[in-house]
Amino acid sequence: MLLLRIGLAAGLTAAVLGCSSSVAPGRVRGTISYKGQLVKAGTVYFMYEHGGQYRAEIKPDGSYQFTDLPVGEAKVVIDTEPFNPDQKVQVYNQQSQQYAKGMAKSISEYNATMGKGEATKKGPATTTSLSKERREELAKVYVKLPKKYADEKTTPLTYTVERGSQTKDFDLTD
Repeated sequence: MLLLRIGLAAGLTAAVLGCSSSVAPGRVRGTISYKGQLVKAGTVYFMYEHGGQYRAEIKPDGSYQFTDLPVGEAKVVIDTEPFNPDQKVQVYNQQSQQYAKGMAKSISEYNATMGKGEATKKGPATTTSLSKERREELAKVYVKLPKKYADEKTTPLTYTVERGSQTKDFDLTD
């Protein structure tokens, strides 16, 4: 009986240790640079094949930090375009707002509230440039990266996350 209890205790201990070590998170920090220049704004994504997308903001010193990442290989996507000072912003007028709301409704409800095809002729939105002040703010931090880094299908970057803390710097090139 004593031998059975010892065996059960050993088995339970092994199971608990095995489970806890397999879910221990990875913590990754590092810097992002492009051709030796620090990237001062943007977002880094770690995307796992079996689901899960994690994001970290790039700070003005070029650093990023993830906590509680699952272990395993992840594709790395880096996007700076939301900080592009030349971007166009979508502006919705009243009819466009109704059109967008209508798209969420059934076709019959939409046609009843908007009239058949009326909103589709004018399109859902117009675009406008950013204010001069906002453009100047963004110009200070924006670094244009090749498009391949901002798309999960084309990024050449991967990283294998391990348990515990680790550092991974990315120095991007064309």
